[in-house]
Amino acid sequence: MKKTEKKTTKKFKPDFTVDLTTAEDSADVCLAFALGRFDAGKPLTQNDFDIIVAATADYTAEMILDMQMCTACVFRAMMKAAEEKLKMPWYKRLWKKIKGIFTRK
Repeated sequence: MKKTEKKTTKKFKPDFTVDLTTAEDSADVCLAFALGRFDAGKPLTQNDFDIIVAATADYTAEMILDMQMCTACVFRAMMKAAEEKLKMPWYKRLWKKIKGIFTRK
């Protein structure tokens, strides 16, 4: 009879893991690999540095545009509030109410 031979498998331990579930294009895939290497403490190549710098520049530009849009909205709201605070004199407001009663449809 033959001796039963045990099958042994080598355990594979990856150097780093990469999450590609949110990747939309090849730049996102390259960025995920670069960040995976960085998180694992592996040496980065020049290409990895370039990808990280480009992604950071894009993110910063988006944040600046968002801040500008937000600032513009706040400025418009402040101007509108300032205009509403300026009240007309009492006699003009009264005349406007009287005039509004007779001109309503």
